[in-house]
This record gives sequence, structure tokens and C-alpha cells, in this order.
Amino acid sequence: MILVELKKINQIVDIFTDSTAGIFNALESIASDESFEWLENSEYLDIMYYSSHSGEKYASRFYLTMLEHEKTIVDIAHIVFTKFSDKWKRVYDAMMMEYNPINNYDMQEKEKVNSKITSTIDVDNKTHGFGSITAAPTDEGKSTTTTEGSKDDNVRELTRSGNIGVTTSAQLLAGELEVRKNLFIEEVMKDIDSIMCLKIY
Repeated sequence: MILVELKKINQIVDIFTDSTAGIFNALESIASDESFEWLENSEYLDIMYYSSHSGEKYASRFYLTMLEHEKTIVDIAHIVFTKFSDKWKRVYDAMMMEYNPINNYDMQEKEKVNSKITSTIDVDNKTHGFGSITAAPTDEGKSTTTTEGSKDDNVRELTRSGNIGVTTSAQLLAGELEVRKNLFIEEVMKDIDSIMCLKIY
């Protein structure tokens, strides 16, 4: 039976001695899509990951094997990125979708405006002679009305957007977004743990 020496993550990487040795720094170096802009804070994410989230967890056999074969943290990051990048992209894009803290007022309305419709009707007034059941045309009383345009001319569409001075809703959304980002980062760290850390419960 071969005994494997267990090592904690912090025994392998000292993020405070080498700020480029962390997994988030390596992920930032290989990610280019705007959906991974959250990796711009990779230095702080590494500090969070190694100092308070996973530093005291034991490294997985996979992680130790990669190191035994002289693979770097960038090699490990490529594997992590290949496995989880699509998931992270979808979740992050959904989280950021349609969020605009400046524009808290957006309304569309339709207004009916009777401004262009006229109509043309030719009316020939006819008169009846005394004791006659048949009407005879007469020029007197003839009227003409002209129609132009259509019913579509009566509809005006208005779109209003902007900030109506009520910032409370925007502040609430910003707070909600920050909560979502923290939950997102927590899920990312759990995904990384599934590759780099030993599952000991």
C-alpha cells in the first residue's frame, strides 16, 4: 500500500510571497472574453481563496500529480478553465444582463391623436315632386367632404427613459448585484476546489 503525503494548499503556494502563483492569476492570463472581466481583480481573489477559503484544505491527488510532473499553475488553470469556462460565462452574463443603475426610468406609451383624418363624401340631395314616388336629382344641397390619411396617422408612439431622480431603486439594485457577484465568486471557488482540493468531509 502506497501512502500519499497530504499537503495543504497553503503548503504549496504562499500567495503573499509570490502574488503570481495563485490560480486566479493564472486564470486571468488565459481568459480574454469580456465575460471574465471579474478576473481583473485576480490578486485579491487569490488572497481570498488561499487565505480564507481553501488554503487549509488538502491538495487533491490530481493537483499533487501535476506538480510531480513539473506542471505549473497555468497548466492546472487551463484544465479548470476548460471544464468550467462555459458555465461561468453563462452565469455571469445572465447575472449582468439588463442591469443599468443610471437608467431607472423606462416607459413606452402610445397616444391617439386625431390630427390628420378628413373624409370625402359626395352627397346628391334629391327631392320628390308632389305625388311622385321617384326622387329627382337636384343641384341644390349637394355637399362634398374630402378624406386624407388613414387611421395609422392617428397613433403617435413615445419612448421615455432616463433618471427621474429616485436613486433608491438604483442603490438597491447595486447592492443586489454585489450580493450576486459574491455568490458567483463563491461558486467559482467551489468549482476550483473540485479540481485542486481533496474531498474530505
